[in-house]
Amino acid sequence: MKVVLFGGGLAGEAAIRKLARDCLAGIVWDDDTGKRPKLFGIPFFSEENCQGHGETLFCSGYGKVLKESLIDAFPRGAFNAHPSLLPDYRGRHAIQWAIACGEKELGVTIHRMTADVDQGDYLLARKRRFGINEKFPEIALELAEMAADMLVELYHLLEKQQLPEPLPPQSPRSRYFRKRRPEDGKLVWGESAATTLNKVRASMDQYRAYAYLADGSKVSFRNYLAGDRPGEVLLSTSEGCLIAAGDGVVWLVPDRPLNTGDILQ
Repeated sequence: MKVVLFGGGLAGEAAIRKLARDCLAGIVWDDDTGKRPKLFGIPFFSEENCQGHGETLFCSGYGKVLKESLIDAFPRGAFNAHPSLLPDYRGRHAIQWAIACGEKELGVTIHRMTADVDQGDYLLARKRRFGINEKFPEIALELAEMAADMLVELYHLLEKQQLPEPLPPQSPRSRYFRKRRPEDGKLVWGESAATTLNKVRASMDQYRAYAYLADGSKVSFRNYLAGDRPGEVLLSTSEGCLIAAGDGVVWLVPDRPLNTGDILQ
């Protein structure tokens, strides 16, 4: 069984790396996600000339909506690895939106592709819990590897003609999110500390969390201090300590020196 992979970004690179070379008929790459990987012996196609080169379409990290006629052109089916627990977080930038919305469990759902974006039977799903100190780059990399492993699993199931029965919805919510814009990273100081933190956690180079000074100049934020364990001393100075609380952090002045990393009971 030959596969045409529609890929892009970290997820596309991971899928190329983990799918056996002899199963790939070719690749359609989303150039908006970065440079094409350097490959030997695997051709690159466009959407217009990929038909007839494989029986199955796999999609991972490809950011463009495929025409129904293209999806239907693959006799053994078209399948997408979407980085969310469907049907929630359908659409572009699912990982960033999930982090910005404060989700603690993130994952990947492989579904049969239809003309409707990120819909169709759910066939495989994986998830894991991420801590507050895990930011978008680490989470995106792990979910890309997860998606690639799941596509390999699906390939072997298809080879054996053992396609799994459709799964129930992986989330009680069904929401579509548009592509993120730079203004989605603007910090609003009347919002909760958790909301502010999650906007910074969801940051990537093009969509950095930011605010403005009184003179109108822009300040971007690249990192933060936070802890999953209430009572953890995140920062200790001669002036006081920053301590993780149940819903944020507090700055306190102790009556004796504390060390970063101490856990207060």
